[in-house]
Amino acid sequence: MDKQHVIHQGDHRFAVVLEESVLRAPIGGADVMAGQLGHLLTVSALPSISLGIVPLDADRSTMWPVDQGRGSSDAANAPHHQQGRR
Repeated sequence: MDKQHVIHQGDHRFAVVLEESVLRAPIGGADVMAGQLGHLLTVSALPSISLGIVPLDADRSTMWPVDQGRGSSDAANAPHHQQGRR
């Protein structure tokens, strides 16, 4: 994929948070899931990637930024560019 060059080049940093449930959902079969998990392991080793997993039993009593219309889900998908300091 052409888009994947972004994680290997430049000063980009990415923080990714996944719910454990999405890693357990049997979508696409065992081979597809194994490939996706392998890819996550590979990219999580990159210095530009920070990967976090929210456990199934995590306390969810606090508000998420997009809960109850108080935030915008568009903000989570908006391009973000940060200029480095010199």
